[in-house]
Amino acid sequence: MDNLTHTLVGAALAETGLKRATPLATPTLLIAVNFPDIDIIATAWGALVYLEHHRGITHSLLGILLLSALLATSVYGLSRWFRFRLTHDQERARFLPLLALSLLGVSTHPLLDYTNPYGLRPFLPWSHRWYYGDIAFVIDPWIWAGLGGAVFIATATTPQRVIVWIAAFAILTTLLLFAGTGLAIAAAWVAMIALAVVISFALKLTEERRRKLSLGALIALSLYLSSLALLHHLALEKAIAVAPSLTASEAPLRVSAMPMPAKAWLWRVVIETHSAFHFTNLHLLRESSSPVERYSRETGDPALIEAAKKTAAAQTFLRFARFPVIEVTQSGPQPEVSIRDMRFLDGNSFRINIKLTRHPEK
Repeated sequence: MDNLTHTLVGAALAETGLKRATPLATPTLLIAVNFPDIDIIATAWGALVYLEHHRGITHSLLGILLLSALLATSVYGLSRWFRFRLTHDQERARFLPLLALSLLGVSTHPLLDYTNPYGLRPFLPWSHRWYYGDIAFVIDPWIWAGLGGAVFIATATTPQRVIVWIAAFAILTTLLLFAGTGLAIAAAWVAMIALAVVISFALKLTEERRRKLSLGALIALSLYLSSLALLHHLALEKAIAVAPSLTASEAPLRVSAMPMPAKAWLWRVVIETHSAFHFTNLHLLRESSSPVERYSRETGDPALIEAAKKTAAAQTFLRFARFPVIEVTQSGPQPEVSIRDMRFLDGNSFRINIKLTRHPEK
């Protein structure tokens, strides 16, 4: 999931009362829920290196333990150092609560990441297999609105905080409009945020009620994701039933259903056959499906394709790709082969072009 969602989860956890567990509890949770994405440092070595390591060891079961211990130790050490350098009166953070909070916060990150089609590899370094939840899109505005609204009510207790929150909501609304989700979805988003603002100003909630509200928001998030899991199951069953009629003479080998942005009733179906991937949009409330788009797995000179597959770049990309489409785009004196991962909407989000130095011997 996106880092805003992770951060909102951390803030909601803090507001359930965990922020009182120890000094520095809230910053520890906010860092913990985002800590696995420290793998972004791999971008310093290029896009392919990042692709190889993103959602890798830092998102694994082993990574959860190591990152939690590292974070708790770091915060505890900094707490002691600052207390010694600045003041002896400030209460010192306690290690065991910090460790528990770190473990809780870091654990939520891969759990949320598992829900979307990007996937993760939880059993590294022992297994490199990817696992995909396929129930929620990477960015979900309904989580932003529901969880964000609850955290807003719980934390917007000063005029300065209210201004920051309203500015954030305005930016997110603008992003939704430009993302092409449609006016109806943007209007529903604005209505949810407006409701949160009205509740915040109309009701003077006590600390205990804010705590219960934050806990309720996290429970609602769990129920929402469970509902998406049920809808995914229904979409997958429907897709499997219609798959043979959508691939003509090609026998389906595997069927996947992936979420669409902000539309829980609409699913992107991928039907794999021996030679192609077939894509269509499936509406849960309608009998008919959208037109089927067919993409051959490999198009062009087989010798060029095999030569491209042997390159280090292709092997890295193919370890990541879920629905790889390989095409020879240039076969002259300097052949070029394109490899795309078609799991995302336009098929162009993840692509590499491999230039071969010469045409391989046939």
